[in-house]
Amino acid sequence: YGKNSVPVNLTISEKVKNLYLVDNEKTTLLCTRCNSFSKNVNFKDGQHDIKIIASDNASNNISREISFFVDSKNPQIIKLNLKNNTKTNSTFFDVTYNEAFLEGVNFYYQVDNNLNVIGLDCLSGRKVHCNLSLSSSGLDGKDVTYYFEVFDKIRSVYSKKQQIKLDFTAPTITILDPDETNFNTRRIRFDISSNEKLSSLTYKNNGGNFKPLCSRCTAFNRTISFTNGTHNIIFKAVDIAGNSNTFTRTFSAA
Repeated sequence: YGKNSVPVNLTISEKVKNLYLVDNEKTTLLCTRCNSFSKNVNFKDGQHDIKIIASDNASNNISREISFFVDSKNPQIIKLNLKNNTKTNSTFFDVTYNEAFLEGVNFYYQVDNNLNVIGLDCLSGRKVHCNLSLSSSGLDGKDVTYYFEVFDKIRSVYSKKQQIKLDFTAPTITILDPDETNFNTRRIRFDISSNEKLSSLTYKNNGGNFKPLCSRCTAFNRTISFTNGTHNIIFKAVDIAGNSNTFTRTFSAA
């Protein structure tokens, strides 16, 4: 039953003195001096193994046992980890949900017009995480549409469809400047371009900490001051999907 109010309809062959309902050791008097009962009775969510007991004036009892399940609340999907229009290098998919009496979770994903479904063995409860990782084979550069279904014994709910772009390829940068040479200046030009938009472009000098050059960019062209001596530069490029690559240059400034 999807509501706490459950119809109870009973007919008895003769008028009885008392008609009782026993639910989880709690006894409720339904009616007296009656041969029928037809009303809604409230039950808590969960499994119920009830007993109906009819007692006549001679204290003869008859009983019937009935089992049923009550779940008055819809499953609730709270959050997905990969939002719509995300570009990512992750094939880890996670849903957070509330459902006290979970029957199952299904994960649906579509690639190249092929819809696939994977059943997941997950737990009941509040703010529960259920997740899986897809194989990345054949998915580089693909658009993936996905959604989750969370269902109990009575109802199913579906998340909104999310379309993401999978990218497992590290970015490539072209370093026009600086050359690997000796400069007669301490102001060194960095002229760098990328084959795709970068989340960040940073560098570190002689083993120090990485310093930012630009973010959400495809190119950087500016002069930077250095001290006299040799400089071992490591450039780090991170694309929007999170893939990273490093490139080196060594030069001296005077």
